[in-house]
Amino acid sequence: MSFIPLPKKFKWIKSVLTILSIWCFAFICGGGASIIRAVVMFTLWEIGIHLKKYADSINILCATAFIMVVLDPCTLFDIGFQLSVAAVLSIILFQSHFRKIWPGSNKITNHIAENLWITISVQILIIPLTLYYFHQFPTYFIPANIIWIPLSFLLMVCGLMIIVTAGLIPTIAIIFGWLCNVLMLTGTKTFEVLEKLPFYIIDGIWINLFQLIITFSSIYFLYQSFSRKHFPSLRISMLLMIVYGASFLVQYSLANRTEEIIFYSLKDKEAFDKRVEHSVISGLTDSIPANVKLYRAANFVDQVWELRDSLSKVRYLEQLASLGILLVNKDNFKNIQKYDTIPPNIVVLGNTLKPFQKKLIKKIFTNQDAIIHDLKTEGSLVLKL
Repeated sequence: MSFIPLPKKFKWIKSVLTILSIWCFAFICGGGASIIRAVVMFTLWEIGIHLKKYADSINILCATAFIMVVLDPCTLFDIGFQLSVAAVLSIILFQSHFRKIWPGSNKITNHIAENLWITISVQILIIPLTLYYFHQFPTYFIPANIIWIPLSFLLMVCGLMIIVTAGLIPTIAIIFGWLCNVLMLTGTKTFEVLEKLPFYIIDGIWINLFQLIITFSSIYFLYQSFSRKHFPSLRISMLLMIVYGASFLVQYSLANRTEEIIFYSLKDKEAFDKRVEHSVISGLTDSIPANVKLYRAANFVDQVWELRDSLSKVRYLEQLASLGILLVNKDNFKNIQKYDTIPPNIVVLGNTLKPFQKKLIKKIFTNQDAIIHDLKTEGSLVLKL
């Protein structure tokens, strides 16, 4: 709103108009957690300026997060909110330190350096969350962000100009709409090129909540050691890294002593894995879904034997039935009566069964005190053997 000529004593009017415009834009964009976080931060920043108070970025970020969580406690568990707060905090903490390495000698190199350091700074706190929630690592995040950061800024400017000019000069709004389209196509084409490069994404990475906390704690003490020249913090950070590595050894050791069977809840079909230590006998021979890959990665599975023909699967399911575990699907439903004499302990209802078939099975086995698990409504099932 700097283009509005107003005396100094009326500068607060510009701030009010700016804040209202940004809030309107936020609601037009859908009011996602990351958008609301940015708008609340800007609002607090403007209020601090007019109150002539020093606006500390970390304090504003913490106040913003506090306000959002108080108004909606569920926001705390929103992945978008967590990633947004982590990204901003990472930039605040680390960008200034990276800037000292290469500040840039002119406007062009300075712009490139700023984008580079923002990209690297963001990843420091984003990568642990990405590994925890999505179990994958984008290897080409630096070129992707160097291109997308300026594009996203230009898209935001064009979007605002469309809103401003749509009712006044429709022709100008159409031009800005065309520019938005060109910018979005440029961004998507760039990502398509990157996706075709080798090792675009490293997936199947599994870390648990304990390892996530250890990672953030290690980063915190590492930051303290470099920013405040505090050597004991560096030793604590190194110790936490050792604990992080040792936690994988513990996981590996526990998986090495475990024997279990997993019934997966997949769309319009059912599949199972029997895991003995780090080996799996699998009834899944089609393309492997992401949740199956993650389970195997979390348990360090390095050998998979597939039951490729239907006869092998039937025989294996009969072996499980002899152990008291019965998987019922559309293929063996017609033979369900033969289990009346030797009732199973656990009955697993497959996704291929129809509602009336499930109702009949529940009627048969409920009277026999069997535990019934419906994969479609209750999700996957893990049984220790």
